Amino acid sequence: MRTRFSFAILFLLLAGRTVAEASIADLIEQLGADAFTEREAASAALWDKGEAALPPLREASTHADPEVATRARKLIPLLEMGIRPTWPESRRKAMLESRNLSRDPLRKLIREIHEELGDDAFPFLRFHLRGEASHQATDLLIDHLLTLFQREEYELLKERAAACAERAPHEARFLYLQAAGAGFLQEKELAHTLCQQAFEINPDDEVAHYLAAELLRKLNQVQLAIREYHRVLEIPPDQSVYDINAYLRLGNLYERTEEYAKAAFALQRALALYEEGKDRGLGLVGRTVEEVQAAIENLQSRAIAAEMGENPFQVLVRQVVMDGREEELHAARRESDLIMTMNVQPHGLRLFEKAPATVGYDAVQQKVVVLLNDRPVQKGFFHELKADRNRIQIQSLDRVYFFELDPETGRGRKVDVFELDYVLTIIPNEHAAGLADPELLLNDTAVTWEELREGIPYDFLPQMIRFSFRGKNENGVTYKAEVEFDPKDAGTPNSP
Repeated sequence: MRTRFSFAILFLLLAGRTVAEASIADLIEQLGADAFTEREAASAALWDKGEAALPPLREASTHADPEVATRARKLIPLLEMGIRPTWPESRRKAMLESRNLSRDPLRKLIREIHEELGDDAFPFLRFHLRGEASHQATDLLIDHLLTLFQREEYELLKERAAACAERAPHEARFLYLQAAGAGFLQEKELAHTLCQQAFEINPDDEVAHYLAAELLRKLNQVQLAIREYHRVLEIPPDQSVYDINAYLRLGNLYERTEEYAKAAFALQRALALYEEGKDRGLGLVGRTVEEVQAAIENLQSRAIAAEMGENPFQVLVRQVVMDGREEELHAARRESDLIMTMNVQPHGLRLFEKAPATVGYDAVQQKVVVLLNDRPVQKGFFHELKADRNRIQIQSLDRVYFFELDPETGRGRKVDVFELDYVLTIIPNEHAAGLADPELLLNDTAVTWEELREGIPYDFLPQMIRFSFRGKNENGVTYKAEVEFDPKDAGTPNSP
């Protein structure tokens, strides 16, 4: 029998074509050629064809011609493992001999080949999805496919994940990764079918569903991950470490989808299972009991907040003109040529009452300025001085002052002043008002909803208002909220 098999890379003519141009079927027939050089060249050309030659070579492995069958059987593992003829002989030999290694030496070789070849190690890793090191090969391939996903190489991801799924049909994660590639290629129906197939694999394997959920979380497939975590919880035994971790993950995922009540419940279940199983060595991976308890309280509050809506209460500020002079103030404002607001420090100082303050006109800069002891105390506001009358309105604290400028001298003369009071009203919506045992604080002073609805009077508005309230919903969960705001930014209905 002609068994010498050195794969010298030669070229010969086959029916007017070079070996490189010959079809795979022609090359397989040439494996049994009479001339040694033709057999060697055909073997080398088939090796160069790569994976495309594998199906015909598998058929040829039982060829009637022993030479064809022998050469086909020698080529098959080379192509299955992705071994290339240009690689060093030592590497080729080590990879071929991997089929006969025990688990530990094989795991060591797989790690070395992966580190050395990177992406080119894919066929070798896929080959070892069956055998002693299948778990290690699976983990490395999952990492490789996730890298393709992150690099947005979706076509290659779909192709390689499908090849892995064919080699390891029991591994749902390969189908989910194939679905991820298909989904980003807009092959929605295929992606949906693959996801359903993946979910139905290993129906009673808790670990398999947990690993699938972990992968889906990395792929940002939130709803699919939630479904897999729930499947983990359905599979016996109850109170396993996978159940605790599934509840912890669900808490995180439900928080991301803003389903805060579900998130809080999931964390409560995780904590309860931990308390029941901690004597058996069960733990909370990556979190302390105190952290989980704090997260539950926060999520419960957010759940109530979501139930109460974005605006659990409405803040209104109403101005009241003293002595019934509302219409006079309206008329005076309509006749104003310039409106100014004056904020004075310290807050509460009525500058135009107890200090010799007035207004004046800077003809050079064409600005109206506030003067104290004949010196400007702010930058002023542009105003084009009119020859007849120039009425200036200034609001400061609880007073509205009106001045008239002398066109000749630019000096201001106070002609009227109106005193204002303010009423702050806070109206809760039905959810906030329905909380039991309410505790309300307005600038550190205890108040009631009745007082807030009626209105809190102020001579002048404080610079900031702090309002906090807390109460319990029908399930006994405490909701608390605190807000700080500038009352000047609140609504002012019915203001003149």
